[in-house]
Amino acid sequence: MPDLSGLPALDLAIGLSFIFLLLSLLAAAVQELIAAVLALRAATLEKGLRNMLAPETGDDPPPSAEKIALPEGGVAEPAAEEGLDTRFYKHPLIRPLYKQHLLASVTDRGRFDRPSYISPRSFALALIDTVAPDAALHGESGVVNDTDVLRAIRTKIVASGLPDQVKYSLITTLDNARGDLDAFR
Repeated sequence: MPDLSGLPALDLAIGLSFIFLLLSLLAAAVQELIAAVLALRAATLEKGLRNMLAPETGDDPPPSAEKIALPEGGVAEPAAEEGLDTRFYKHPLIRPLYKQHLLASVTDRGRFDRPSYISPRSFALALIDTVAPDAALHGESGVVNDTDVLRAIRTKIVASGLPDQVKYSLITTLDNARGDLDAFR
């Protein structure tokens, strides 16, 4: 084998670095494949959102990471009252993020996975619209200004049956926005 640098130690270091790079890329590819097949990111995102948006109870909520049938784009209404997390996942900005299951067969057309990523803007808009759906509607005189929209959102948040930690987070974010609707989003 030719001596590339004239220093055997440098050749060894370059060779080992190259081998470690290849092994790390291979390990990352395998990990990504496993995460995609098992929908680990979607389950982690859903668990985080449920921890943030669901009321605090001693029991864990039933896992809903199972595949959800979407006949004609709809979902059957549950018998019990829906929580904020469930309403959030049904929001029109979030619904299109559902993806068909990777392992779905031809006869298994109705199986979908929850999204594994939600952009911050989509999250903010969907959450605000879920908590205060009619706060940003246009008034009779035309466009409602930011201050009025934020006041209506604050009223809806305070009057809602949201868990205390969600109310606190939303009110704190609302206060930090200092009257700017885009900053609140």
